[in-house]
Amino acid sequence: MSSFQTLTLLADGASLPNGWYSQGLLYYNQTNTATGVQTFALGTSGGTIYTGHEIAIDFQSGQYVVTDPGASTPVSFYIGSSDPTSNITNTTVNLVNTGDFLYISETTSSSTNWVKVNLNGPGSSGGNSGSGSGGNNPAPLSNSDPSTFTKVFHNFW
Repeated sequence: MSSFQTLTLLADGASLPNGWYSQGLLYYNQTNTATGVQTFALGTSGGTIYTGHEIAIDFQSGQYVVTDPGASTPVSFYIGSSDPTSNITNTTVNLVNTGDFLYISETTSSSTNWVKVNLNGPGSSGGNSGSGSGGNNPAPLSNSDPSTFTKVFHNFW
């Protein structure tokens, strides 16, 4: 089994004052195999899963390859040691450096609509790809999209 059974969240972007971190949500490993790509689903601390907000991570030696598995809500990613300053648009990133974090967004039109995941790179001699401006991450709730907010808020309660 993967050593990552859950991924906790560290912060919401400035445009998400009541985002996934604030709601206490987690990413749960749905694959739980010793090797290969692991799919993580967003859910509550009580184990209720929200379908359509999945991410996939291949825990390779020296790097973690993070992708959008084609869930109903597209996600994009950003890799960095500080919060993103431009729109997040990458659908695949390689997390390598131990000082960098994974950021997830469900919109590509905001640099502050993200959730920061408690996941650092494993460290190696290489560097991240898909990092810096425009790094993709699965998107948190969008305060500007009432249908998404209402759907997730309704499911949360």
